[in-house]
Amino acid sequence: MGTVFVGAFLIVYLILIFVSLAVGILDIISYWKLFEKAGEPGWKSLIPFYNLFVITKIATGRYTAATWIAVLTALYYILLILVSITESVILTLIAFLALIPVVVLSCYIYYQFGKAYGKSTGWCVAMIFLNQILIIAMGFDKDIVYTGPASKNTELY
Repeated sequence: MGTVFVGAFLIVYLILIFVSLAVGILDIISYWKLFEKAGEPGWKSLIPFYNLFVITKIATGRYTAATWIAVLTALYYILLILVSITESVILTLIAFLALIPVVVLSCYIYYQFGKAYGKSTGWCVAMIFLNQILIIAMGFDKDIVYTGPASKNTELY
């Protein structure tokens, strides 16, 4: 009985690995295509952290939001290190509070990213929750055109 369970678990696990790899590869190809449609070299989509700055530039025309995300994330990890050393409840709360603007800015960036490609408001709101799927849909959409940052004059940050 135990061997059958282990075998079934292994099969399900392998299926999940292959599906995850397939979605990851499609995601990479999609970002490459979207970067090229925005006039950026596709290889910039492959570099971790730097691609966040390029996505922010494509979405908003500036790097400001990505810079804030990087600074607040670095602050979060520094606070986590201090929490593990001091076991302070207050530092834990501050670390948690440092993540709230990161989540808000990330949602804003992906909303604006959809708008930069001329997508509807509903699509852009869905981008916040179904980012990976909708990026793949956008990347393989032959009719999508980069229209530029939607909020050139109304920056929120």
